Amino acid sequence: MFLKLGQTQSIVISSAEEAKKAFKHNDLIFSGRPRTTPSGKLSYNHLDIASPPHNEYWREMRKMIVVHLCTLEKVRSFRPLRQDELCRAIDEISRRASLDQVINLTEVVNCFSVNHAGRVLFGKRLFDEGQRFSKLMGRFQASNLDIFLADYVPLFGWIDKLSGASFRLDKNILIGTIDTSSSTIIWALTALVKKPSAMKKVQQEIRSSLVGRKVIKETLRLYPPNPLSLPRETTDRCIVDGYEIQPKTIVFMNTWAIGRDPDYWENPNEFMPELFLNRNIDFKGQDFGLLPFGSGRRSCPGLSLGVVVVEMALANLLYSFDWELPDGMSEEDIDTQGTQGLTMQKKNPLCLMAKTYF
Repeated sequence: MFLKLGQTQSIVISSAEEAKKAFKHNDLIFSGRPRTTPSGKLSYNHLDIASPPHNEYWREMRKMIVVHLCTLEKVRSFRPLRQDELCRAIDEISRRASLDQVINLTEVVNCFSVNHAGRVLFGKRLFDEGQRFSKLMGRFQASNLDIFLADYVPLFGWIDKLSGASFRLDKNILIGTIDTSSSTIIWALTALVKKPSAMKKVQQEIRSSLVGRKVIKETLRLYPPNPLSLPRETTDRCIVDGYEIQPKTIVFMNTWAIGRDPDYWENPNEFMPELFLNRNIDFKGQDFGLLPFGSGRRSCPGLSLGVVVVEMALANLLYSFDWELPDGMSEEDIDTQGTQGLTMQKKNPLCLMAKTYF
């Protein structure tokens, strides 16, 4: 899809085949990043890992993050932190379950996710309540939804100040992508609760020591953390599927649509973990029908750490408890409406009843 946004040319890639043609054969050309007002403000003038252009600074930043956080040895070294935070979450759920209370799983999982990230990155817990984190993420997401005319029609950039968009951005705090793990966990539990037969099967597998990674893959297919990827920018002219793409074209990847591409997936809108039983498909960027973490040079450097967190948390939540809907609710009452923003969180909290298994 081609879009003309003010003075800026943009394309949106929404199918597995087009993603393959773009990112497999032209990855270097598609590895740039546009310099926008939100990305500049939220990254201290493009000094983070996500927004710099493809240059030596970005390569050194990515190398530093991978070496100090995401190697196999480092991921293993963080295991005691994951276990401790997960034990806190399990204890809190058990306490509420003993009182027959409805459990706001979104709040519990958010608290686990942000405190695990805080201890890995800063050596300390950040929040005692997931609700506080949710409010902060709401502010962060709202700032990223603002449209800045200065990025598309520079002549009218002064309107950004009149609308209040510039003020909201200046008042924001940098949170990054801490919420992607919690988002994946909540969407996985939501999909499983809506399909009890799948929930029972996965719990049986986990309780017999067979970790169900296929559930995580299916969750990332249907509910990718970033439905619309961070924008890229072409660094040179190229041809994709017969179309000429000019330099400095903004490129969006619709990972939500790619994961539901009917030419690639059977029954694309249905939650079916068994899709991955006989198909060697992974989410590391080489299978272009499943790109929740991107592909090529600009793929997510924190993939290995994030997936381990999701696997461990989801396996323990499904092993330790049998989950039921509150009285008066049925599977059809569970909504799958997502929020708007960089990360697609579940719009309404996932609230369930828990019964301790062990």
